Amino acid sequence: MKLVVAFHRANNNPQRTHFVSRQRSYHGNTIGSMCLGDFPRRKQPYDEAFNRLDVSFVSPAYAYRQQGSDESEVQYSNRLINEIEAEFCRIGPQNVAAFVAETVGGSTAGCITAPEGYFEGVRRVCNKYGVLLLLDEIMCGNGRTGTYFAFESEGDFVPDIVVLGKGLSGGYLPLAATLIQHSVYQVIQSAGGFIHGHTYQAHPVSCAAALAVQRVIRSTGCLAHCKRLGDRMGLKLRSLFTDLEFVGDIRGRGLFWAIEFVANKRLKMPLAEDFGFGSKLRQFAHDSGVAILSGSGTADGHAGDHIMFAPPLTIEQAELDWMIDITREAYLRTEKVYKAQRYSGDAQ
Repeated sequence: MKLVVAFHRANNNPQRTHFVSRQRSYHGNTIGSMCLGDFPRRKQPYDEAFNRLDVSFVSPAYAYRQQGSDESEVQYSNRLINEIEAEFCRIGPQNVAAFVAETVGGSTAGCITAPEGYFEGVRRVCNKYGVLLLLDEIMCGNGRTGTYFAFESEGDFVPDIVVLGKGLSGGYLPLAATLIQHSVYQVIQSAGGFIHGHTYQAHPVSCAAALAVQRVIRSTGCLAHCKRLGDRMGLKLRSLFTDLEFVGDIRGRGLFWAIEFVANKRLKMPLAEDFGFGSKLRQFAHDSGVAILSGSGTADGHAGDHIMFAPPLTIEQAELDWMIDITREAYLRTEKVYKAQRYSGDAQ
């Protein structure tokens, strides 16, 4: 966010301080990054601080819940793009600094992917009004979705800024990175550079770990492996989970998948909020040796449950199949507990 503001100040547009983000997004846990996200439970204790920051929200690319039944994928995409442009105009395009989005939705929404043409359209709207396009690939970048950058699967465009982390160093040491277009760099550099720094910035050991990880990704065919096994993963998840009673949606790309749970498939009604379906499922899976991520508030920020899979990019097919089989067993255990408590009138 500082980099975006610095760019506009250097470009003689100091009034450009407004950020447009998306509902059901997550961009981090500091005050600045939390204000860009839409995670009500985490944000509520700090509302007073957030009120001082200039952020507004548009609809997420959440086809499962928000695409109309009579709406094609392209029509849905165009509606979302038009909403973004309308929000820019509502704020005043001359005041908008950046549009911020996760290329593939992360922990808050659970691996939601954009409809056809969405990001190309967003790029056109940002270009039209001089707004920077900032993509958060902390979770979905570094090969996780089968291409090095997740946006490579989204059409013929490039963001102005992309942020990476997590897979950048393979989890061996903490490291994140902000990558910027040369045109953005030139503007900031011409005004004297970016005044910024962190205590552990450019830590040589973390950077060495990240470099080693990137060399492995490049030299071992890791991306092709991820895509091939990701296709297998999607097929197996849909085969084993689609017909289960509380499974609403299965979505993802590469080795990054999520399952959203609902009480009613037709109405897409969330499960009892106080039961914690995803959390219980995650614990059952963990007890059997499988690490998955659970999320809550999927549907509207308060109600809704999902789980996410992000196995190592080096996982083998037998391991992948075992992971999914164990997760299905964990689901069946969770479903049994949920039904027992619901029918006894004690869903907790």
